[in-house]
Amino acid sequence: MICIFCFLTEWLLFPSGVFSRDIRDMNVEKNTGRKPFKCNTCEKSFDYQSQLKSHLMIHSGERPYKCSHCGKCFRQSSGLKRHVTIHSGERPYKCTQCAKCFRLSWILKIHTRIHSGEKPYKCTQCDKCFRASSTLKIHMRIHSDEKTFKCYQCDKCFNQSSNLQCHLRVHSGERPFKCSQCDKCFNRSSSLQCHLRIHSGERPYKCTKCDRCFRESSSLQCHVRIHSGEKPYKCTQCDKCFTQSSGLRYHRRTIHDDLLHKCTLCDKCFNDDSSLKRHDCSKRSAIDKERFTCWICQEYCHNYCGILFHMYKHMTRPRFVSTGSDEVLIMQNIYP
Repeated sequence: MICIFCFLTEWLLFPSGVFSRDIRDMNVEKNTGRKPFKCNTCEKSFDYQSQLKSHLMIHSGERPYKCSHCGKCFRQSSGLKRHVTIHSGERPYKCTQCAKCFRLSWILKIHTRIHSGEKPYKCTQCDKCFRASSTLKIHMRIHSDEKTFKCYQCDKCFNQSSNLQCHLRVHSGERPFKCSQCDKCFNRSSSLQCHLRIHSGERPYKCTKCDRCFRESSSLQCHVRIHSGEKPYKCTQCDKCFTQSSGLRYHRRTIHDDLLHKCTLCDKCFNDDSSLKRHDCSKRSAIDKERFTCWICQEYCHNYCGILFHMYKHMTRPRFVSTGSDEVLIMQNIYP
């Protein structure tokens, strides 16, 4: 018997001589594009039963593969294998151009596009190109105006949860990423990576027009506009255009005096309401100081977001607090 789609004979497909109707039908469905294995929960279909089995763990929550170092669990053995390299520090994939090493092969593949300039993923609406499909997916939210992640402190919205988490550190003052050479701290890991290039002297972003190199891709993008003459930032009051947003802000501040948002305590002015809300005034009232002081350790935080992050630290471990005559062990949730 010969399959009419892939022209494999019964003997080539199954040398043992077993060629059941179910297996034959599966081979036909594979060649016609139909996927025979269907999830009963979400109706998603798959080519192989092993793929369906892995998918079903999403609905059941089953994670049978556990890391022996930190106890984190995974649905697939491949996910555990990738995770273990974090503990071992193994980085087997090395870039041939800058000797930088990576844990995963696909990260190396994306990294090499920095040197080659390849950007295979193109936006269908603005023709902007990207090195990774995930970056394109995030970019598409700009056109759809989708910003589902909102800051409860200043009402600013973001199209990624990771951007919101980084933004919250502005309010809390948290800077978890520390430079090992000068002890300077940052609220983003990407900011630390850019800073480290100051010490190493690395400038991986090169202009194709004049061979000038830069530490950050954003700096290269601004520089390229000198050659192209592009000025995307336009003043709404006098139609003057600028190559950088900072140039537009300076122009509005000095020419049009566009400072409408004023602090009631110190008279300092800001371009927008969100900047005013982020402003940590040194003349903050005593009432605010009392509101944002931890009643357990008396540490003062600048705002509501800061005290929220701080109190969470007390919730993660037991703590003895003196109440005058006795020491009380605090274990309960502080915010019920």
